[in-house]
Amino acid sequence: MRISIGAGIAIAIFLSGAALAADGEAIYRTNCASCHGPNGQGSPAAPAIQGNKFVLESSDRAIAGVIRNGREGAAKLYKDLPMGMPAQKLTDEELNAIVEYTRKLSYTTGPK
Repeated sequence: MRISIGAGIAIAIFLSGAALAADGEAIYRTNCASCHGPNGQGSPAAPAIQGNKFVLESSDRAIAGVIRNGREGAAKLYKDLPMGMPAQKLTDEELNAIVEYTRKLSYTTGPK
C-alpha cells in the first residue's frame, strides 16, 4: 500500500495534535488538578474549570496569561477562595497544550 506525501503529512499533523491534547491532560494533572480537581470540578482551594465563565468567554491568550502569570492580590478573581492562582512555569508548547485541555474541561457539565 502506498501513501502519498500529502496523506503522510496529514496523518503526522493529526497524530501530533492528538499527542498535544494528551500532553495537555498530563500537564493539567501534574500542575493544576491538586487545586482545580482531577476533572476540573474545582475544590475549596480553586474554582471549577467545568463551565467556568472566564474560560468559556476568554481568548486563548487571556487564559494563557492567567496560567503563566497567576492572579494574586488585587488581581485575584475569586475573592472568596483562600488563595490566588499561582504563576506556572511552562514552556510555550506546554502552555498551549494546557489551554487547549482547559477549554475541553470547560465544556463539560459542572458549576458555573
